[in-house]
Amino acid sequence: MSFRRFALVFAALLVGFGAEKAQAQEFEVLVDETFTQSEIEFISGVAPHYTVIYDLRLVNGQVTICGSGYLRDRRFNSTIRDMLRNSTLQVGGRLVSVNLTYFSRAHTRIALRSMPANSRSSLGINTRPCPSSSISVA
Repeated sequence: MSFRRFALVFAALLVGFGAEKAQAQEFEVLVDETFTQSEIEFISGVAPHYTVIYDLRLVNGQVTICGSGYLRDRRFNSTIRDMLRNSTLQVGGRLVSVNLTYFSRAHTRIALRSMPANSRSSLGINTRPCPSSSISVA
């Protein structure tokens, strides 16, 4: 599996993309049906080694990513952390490097949807307030 394939690339169609630095805000949110689930398997046909759920939101005019992950095989901990640390966000056609290692960690795959997800809006991306319907996650 290539790093590029895993890098969480989000397509956010935002009004008024700005480059000014935002102050970091961290908080937890309850996982709901808007969260997207993705899985990584390094060996074809074997159960996923890492399962992640995430959601992209606008909070007070700032792009915020919320997420939680479950690592089935601890031997891949370092590799998964590197992938999370070097993820990419695509906003209005621009790529922004993001570190997603703040995602909460579940002890079981089932627990992913029953525990709060960590959120951070320290992406340095500010926007004018716009309806959440103008954000899409691909």
